[in-house]
This record gives sequence, structure tokens and C-alpha cells, in this order.
Amino acid sequence: MDKKFVIGVVVISALVLGGGMWAALRLPAVNGVAIEETGEAKAEIAIKAQEFGEVPLKGGNVVRTYGVRNVGAVPLVIANMGTSCMCTTVQLKTRDGISPKFAMHQKSEWKGTIAPGESGEVEVVFDPAFHGPTGLGDISRMIKFETNDPNNRNVELTLVGKVI
Repeated sequence: MDKKFVIGVVVISALVLGGGMWAALRLPAVNGVAIEETGEAKAEIAIKAQEFGEVPLKGGNVVRTYGVRNVGAVPLVIANMGTSCMCTTVQLKTRDGISPKFAMHQKSEWKGTIAPGESGEVEVVFDPAFHGPTGLGDISRMIKFETNDPNNRNVELTLVGKVI
């Protein structure tokens, strides 16, 4: 092989690799928003798993809510909400308002709070028609979010059922 050709390939490869690394460092973080752990924040979540039974493929969306109560002395912060599938969305409803809807792979800088002694609802919507006929059968979806409660940093909720 020609020595100049090999040197050219090495130089171009180094430039492409260096440019890619530079671009990656300039992109926003994909991990969502950081939450500072607070020892006095306490999340109480009585039900972490729910079933919706059988639902027809064209039976419309299934909606379930999970209660979250702040039994701590400081505001409970909730962020980085997401789901295990694009067929499922999640949002937080509190006295102060309603969060955006989040699904799989969505990250944002949004943070919600629940005041001490207050409660909120994590609303989950499953669309049985999202996957079409290939989505028939048993399903299990995970809903995740983070809190500033050191005993409930990463909360996981489940929704199970069967699409018929």
C-alpha cells in the first residue's frame, strides 16, 4: 500500500473520531435532571403493582393511578419519569398542576413536588392498540421515576394485563 494513502486514512480517522468526541461532549445529558437526596423527604406509595385484566385490542386506553403521599417534613421531589414501552405514558398530578406526559426514552429537566402532608397521583395510560395485532397477549409495563427520598430513590411501578 502507498505510504501517503495510509497516513491520509489515519489522519482522517483521527479527525472524525476527535470531532465525534467533541460533538458528544457538547450534547445535553441524556440522564434527565439530578435530584439532591434529602433525609427528611418521605414518599409513601401504598400500591406499586396493578392489573387491568383483559382488554380488547380496540377497547380503548386503560388508565390506572398510583397514589403518592409525602409523609416527610420537606417537599418530595419527583423527576425523571418514564415507562418501559412507547405504548404507555405517565404523568404526575398534584395540587399544583399536571406534569407533561412521559414515555419510554424521554428525558427532560422537569421536576414536580408534593408538599409535606399532601398527596399526588401518578397516572399511567396504556394504549392496547399501539402495537397492533402483534401486541396481543400478556403484557407487563414498568413505570419509573426518581425522588429525593433516600429510601425511595428509584421507584418502580408495574401494570399488567392481557390484550385480547
